[in-house]
Amino acid sequence: TNFRHAFTEGRDEAAWLRFLYDKTRKKSNDGPEMPDYETFIKNKVLAFPVPAEAMVMLKDFREDPARFPLSTPSGRIEIFSDTIADFDLESQSGHPVWCAPTEWLGAEKAQFYPLHLVTHQPARRLHSQLDQSRHSRAGKLHGREPCLMNSQDGKSRGIADGDLIRIYNGRGSCISAAKLSEDVLRGAVMMATGAWYDPDWENDPTCCKHGNANVLTADLPTSELAQGPGALTCLVQIEKLLGEAPYVTAFVPPRIEPDKPS
Repeated sequence: TNFRHAFTEGRDEAAWLRFLYDKTRKKSNDGPEMPDYETFIKNKVLAFPVPAEAMVMLKDFREDPARFPLSTPSGRIEIFSDTIADFDLESQSGHPVWCAPTEWLGAEKAQFYPLHLVTHQPARRLHSQLDQSRHSRAGKLHGREPCLMNSQDGKSRGIADGDLIRIYNGRGSCISAAKLSEDVLRGAVMMATGAWYDPDWENDPTCCKHGNANVLTADLPTSELAQGPGALTCLVQIEKLLGEAPYVTAFVPPRIEPDKPS
């Protein structure tokens, strides 16, 4: 039952930082010289020297295209792709074209949901991992994932910095807290991904009490060809939350029922 020593290998946090730094330093023989750990901690920054010769994109190809061809079918830079054109996809013509996103501020739906939601990677966790940690939870407002929005967008909605807000569209909604700033463009709002999903089962199952943006984004690919996640094409509306906010239960462990006798 005691795995502490096997898990930590006898190192505390400071020892692990030193161990990982020294391991990286030993492996950087081909790269810039790294100072010892004590010097790194003292200087608080690791500045690598700028190479004397600037890197040139496709340098060998530019100097001798015949000898150093690219990995394209023609060996050259291709603006038109016969391969992609032969897929006969509706939105992929074989050359770069403008394809309007499903949801953007130029779409008809923007008259109902006039804010473009941009979701980004969180600074205090990896995706949703360790969201229950003190470090991740210290970055929340009122125990919820905050939403960064332009001060004028907040003012026009009667929203002050730190107010609890409801973000919604036709797919769902979530409870968040406003962080007003001039650093975000008017008409756009920003939220980190990865807040643990916490639906309001009692009042509205489509609402996440904790601020998980997945209830707002559409489940669609970036294109017929790429099939990447298209979460950044998302329009929303925001209003100040009126009344009492539902209690966040994302980190409340499930109740364990005792085994019933057979």
